[in-house]
Amino acid sequence: MTQAAWATTTSTINVGGTDYTLFTGFTATDGNGKNWANLVDGNTSTDWIAEKTRNDTPLPGEPDPDPDAPPAPTGDFAGGTGDPAFVEFHADAPIIPKGYVLTCDHQNAGFWKPVEWALKAKLNEGDAWTTIHSSNTTLGAGKTFEIPCSNDGNNKYQYFRFEVYEVGVTTIVDLDELQFYGLLPTYTHLTVKAATCTATGIKVDCYRRNSDGKYFTDETGATELAESDVIAPMIPHTGEHHEATDVNIEYWQCSMCGKYFSDEGYTTEITEEQTKIYRTITIDGSISELVTSDFSQALAGETIPLYVSDLIDASTLKVNNGAVELTAMTDIQYTFTMPAADVTVTAEFAQSNADGDVLTGSIRHTVTIPDGASITLNDAAISGSIVCEGSATITLVGTNSVSGATNTAGIQIGGSGTTLTIRGDDSLTVNGGAQSAGIGLSRAWDPDDNVIGGDIIIEGGNITANGGGQWGAGIGTGVIYGNGSAKTVRIGNITIKGGTVKATGGTSADGIGTGYTYSPCTNAIGTVTIYDGIDKVDASSIKNSGSIVYKHDETDVTDSKADYFTIIENGNRRIIVQKVTPTIADVPDQTYTGSAITPEPLVMAGSLSLTPGTDYVYSYENNENVGTAKVIATFQGDYASLGSVEKEFTIAKATPAVTAPTAVENLTYNGSAQALVNAGNTDFGTLLYSLDGQNYSEDIPTATDAGTYTIYYKVEGSDNWDAVNAATVEATIVNYAASLADNADNTDDINSIITNYDSKADVTLADRTLYKDGNWNTLCLPFSLSAAQIAANADFAGATLMTMDVTEKNGFNAEDGTLYLCFKSATAIEAGVPYLVKWEKATDYEGNEANYDINNPVFENVTLSNSTAQTLASETAGLETIQMVGTYSPVSVTANDKSILFLGDANTLYYSSTDRQIRSCRAYFSVPYINGHTAAKARSFVLNFGGNETTGILEVSENNDVKDDIWYSLDGVRLNGKPTQRGMYINKGKKILIK
Repeated sequence: MTQAAWATTTSTINVGGTDYTLFTGFTATDGNGKNWANLVDGNTSTDWIAEKTRNDTPLPGEPDPDPDAPPAPTGDFAGGTGDPAFVEFHADAPIIPKGYVLTCDHQNAGFWKPVEWALKAKLNEGDAWTTIHSSNTTLGAGKTFEIPCSNDGNNKYQYFRFEVYEVGVTTIVDLDELQFYGLLPTYTHLTVKAATCTATGIKVDCYRRNSDGKYFTDETGATELAESDVIAPMIPHTGEHHEATDVNIEYWQCSMCGKYFSDEGYTTEITEEQTKIYRTITIDGSISELVTSDFSQALAGETIPLYVSDLIDASTLKVNNGAVELTAMTDIQYTFTMPAADVTVTAEFAQSNADGDVLTGSIRHTVTIPDGASITLNDAAISGSIVCEGSATITLVGTNSVSGATNTAGIQIGGSGTTLTIRGDDSLTVNGGAQSAGIGLSRAWDPDDNVIGGDIIIEGGNITANGGGQWGAGIGTGVIYGNGSAKTVRIGNITIKGGTVKATGGTSADGIGTGYTYSPCTNAIGTVTIYDGIDKVDASSIKNSGSIVYKHDETDVTDSKADYFTIIENGNRRIIVQKVTPTIADVPDQTYTGSAITPEPLVMAGSLSLTPGTDYVYSYENNENVGTAKVIATFQGDYASLGSVEKEFTIAKATPAVTAPTAVENLTYNGSAQALVNAGNTDFGTLLYSLDGQNYSEDIPTATDAGTYTIYYKVEGSDNWDAVNAATVEATIVNYAASLADNADNTDDINSIITNYDSKADVTLADRTLYKDGNWNTLCLPFSLSAAQIAANADFAGATLMTMDVTEKNGFNAEDGTLYLCFKSATAIEAGVPYLVKWEKATDYEGNEANYDINNPVFENVTLSNSTAQTLASETAGLETIQMVGTYSPVSVTANDKSILFLGDANTLYYSSTDRQIRSCRAYFSVPYINGHTAAKARSFVLNFGGNETTGILEVSENNDVKDDIWYSLDGVRLNGKPTQRGMYINKGKKILIK
């Protein structure tokens, strides 16, 4: 019965380089052993175990080793095809298995693994089993094995049976999982269509299975159709016959599909291009770079363009030796009509004769010099060779160049017995044509006879001669090829009397000498003679260099050539100059830099043009510190034989360049040491700092207190640099610039100064004015001022400072409503204590208030206290308490609060009839008793400013409204009206004598 069922899942697996669908998880329907459904449950961590029955019965004729032992145990299967271990299962739908993945439970080879087994399959449940794989091979080490199935026909199956006939080392088979890899059957829907000459047709509506190409009535693959019942064969091609012409072969073209065929039976297909007959266009190799076309082949009757260089003599341009007519379109373009045959294009190079001419500018053709003639090249650029018909002289003016025509020397010399002479002071660069000399003979390729050239004499100029390709000499001959014949190429003598000559041959040719020689030919030159009037001869090689003749004037000095010439050899290369003694230029005195000093003085060796780094390299001794150093130039490469030259030079002390330290800006006192300057620097030595000009160190100077500091800096001298005398820079630390608001709470600002600036600051009472109108100002500060600080503050000059004297009579007489306030002089200000301060009114104060009043008073270098503003209270017995209250922040006063009193003009006291604020850093008077007794009211007061003297008795009024008709005796008794008796009385705060 069915033990378990899982939905078959798919993924992708690559086996042997091919991607397949991996099928995992099947429905197990039957089996034996333990947990047989685990084999196909999709989980490799579960396993199926089946044990084979052991046979412990003794063989016939042998005694039972243990007759008392119980019978042998019975396993899950006996083995063999008759009683295998097995599991039957099926997929959710048909699949096309191409193999399976078997996962074993044990790693070792053969251990708990099958050694003989089979896998069977069928499409329908009632079908007979088909074996799609069987094996009697022991599985090796490992747990997972990919095993192919026999299903080349891509048959689909849905039901499967896995059988094990024999196991390995043990009697147990233990497997974890079986998965299939393969294909899912897919189908392509085919609709009816007629056959054509290029494709078969479809007779019936059907489905083709993609895995094997079989045909079915529907996409389930249930009913197969014969191919002959489905496929309609292609119909034959039919069409038009085309006869052969000048432009095409004989061919047939199908009228249905348009294809081309070479036979009447339409069996051999060809392309349209293959029906055409193309004729070849060949341009002679000697002119192939100068005559070009857009086509290398064409059909008969097509128009073919030819583009012709001005190095070509257009009158010699021919097609098939003139059999095909040319039409001139422009000076450089011609056309012809392609005949029904291959064509060859030929032409000759353009030439001009020169005799006594001065040639200049660009010349794009061959220049011919008649025998015995002379020409001058003046900034000329010739493309197409110079050909000497005999002896010739060429004079050089300016910068000139000659390029050889195809297979022609740049300058081709005359025949035997002639001489080419080159003279002048300016330059000439000559490049030979292919396989030809730069100056000398052209390529000799299978000549009719031997080729013999004349002599070459170079009297002056700066001449560069390059052989053409790899086979031409720079100065000499070109290649010789005799097509099996022993032909000879030879030029006469090569004589160099002056100037600079650089001759470079091809890779298989001399710089001065011969070009490449094909066997059995001969390639030779005469004698090479070099005079000591030269500047330099530089040749990639010189043929028979050991036979060079050296001359001083007209004397042969070959045997003593070392006395007149410097000859440098580097492999085959030869560099020959007048006798030179290499020298090195003087080196100016150098200055110590702290690093190696590497001057590169000019190195000279006669007329040699030397390149540093290529021809010689510099090295040095003792070239870092002050003293005497040395530079050595050692020759290398071509010039290694020159050895080396050296020169001493002096390294002097350096003067240090000092970048001065700069003062650190915006330094504000914070109670900690702060760096005063930003570090300077010096290119030599160490910058030292000092605050006293005596004691120096590398450390950046620091300071804590506010003030201006002078910082000294200098550099001490050494063996390599001079000292730099001390210079100075000033830096300033300022106190924090604090601003206490006149109409805002200053508590946070005060606490911030205490915390962040070590309590010190320059404090401004913002928007505050201290009036010098002769009346009292109140003042309460969060910092103390000593007598010295007050004296040093110019604004406080002449000020009278007083505070409440709590030891004298102060208080409120609740019975008669009289207030008593007594003040004492002060010379210093204590933080938080309220004070009165005033100045005598100047005679010109009125109208000049701005010149006297103190606006936004500033108190420098003060230390703020964290104490709160204080309240001074009376201590007089029998009187109610009166307070002088200081404030750092605004205090709100309610209108008609008679317990809060203010000191007004003319030494009067008043209370406010409106809501108002007492602003910051001020003081006011408070009578708590009045605040607690609504009927109580201060009706008069006695103010005592200094000592025991009573200076005024007035009535308390709203908003400083003083009543003028109130009189008091000196002991403070209020009188009814103005007294009539003689005596001293008080009125309006002043003592008045009535006589």
